[in-house]
Amino acid sequence: MWPSQFLFTNVNYSLYCGAGAAAASASPQIWATIPQIFPKKQVVKVMGYATSGLAFAQIIGVPLGSFLAGWSWRFPFFFVGTIALILTILVITYMPHLDKTNTRATSFSIYRNFFKNKQALKLLFSYLLFQMANFCAFSFIGTWFSNNFSLPIASIGSFVLIIGLGQFIGSLAGSHIVRILTFPKAFFLEFLLFMLGYVILPFSPSAIIATMILSFIYFIGGAIFPLFMSTLQATAPKARGTMSALTNAFMYLGEAIGGVFGGILIKNFPGFFGISVFTVIGVFLAMLLYARQGYFKK
Repeated sequence: MWPSQFLFTNVNYSLYCGAGAAAASASPQIWATIPQIFPKKQVVKVMGYATSGLAFAQIIGVPLGSFLAGWSWRFPFFFVGTIALILTILVITYMPHLDKTNTRATSFSIYRNFFKNKQALKLLFSYLLFQMANFCAFSFIGTWFSNNFSLPIASIGSFVLIIGLGQFIGSLAGSHIVRILTFPKAFFLEFLLFMLGYVILPFSPSAIIATMILSFIYFIGGAIFPLFMSTLQATAPKARGTMSALTNAFMYLGEAIGGVFGGILIKNFPGFFGISVFTVIGVFLAMLLYARQGYFKK
């Protein structure tokens, strides 16, 4: 490799790492900021809007990136950078000042106090179980579609877009479900329906039926995510940023662990049966932890 190529490659890797670090540090602040800006009764609804925005970005991101890359591989980067710059200016201009304290706590003291909060730790572990189960299934949907239904990559991508649309709609509908059923009943019912979807899913006779079931599952997933975030934030009102950062970290840890187990299960069990059983068990354990904290009664 020529020195110029080596330098260019390492600069690219450094930029990717920097972009990833910026995204990882920025996204937790969204969840930490919502409860501070909006009244308590609107928190679930606004978190649903934020979740729907994330789902919508996932739906259109890949095809939009492919369209821009058709002109030049540089265009997607220019597009993302321009949008990020505009959003940064808007945040600086319109975002209210949230730091109302004059004292500055060290990171060590913040985490030391946080890890004394047993309720927060239990809910974080529950969230880890849920995401581990969730990503165990989601990571291998494409593999299952290809192995069982012999679908080409283009068709699999189209089906995944439909599934993402279900999550988007669920994120918008979540607050309405809470308003109709009340928070405890909605949370409990969504846990049950999420598990029920994965109990039925392996018996799907076709890719279309599987996509319909998965769309329903991720509709429930979109509705339940703001409830997770609101309960997690409520356990640490003085450390919302810390809780948000740990929530993101536990989600990525769950994704990594779920991916490992999913790979083993998809290889050693027929169809989606092994993964579905693992997912249902993980979600059930997460639900039990929430039940022990009384979240389905209050």
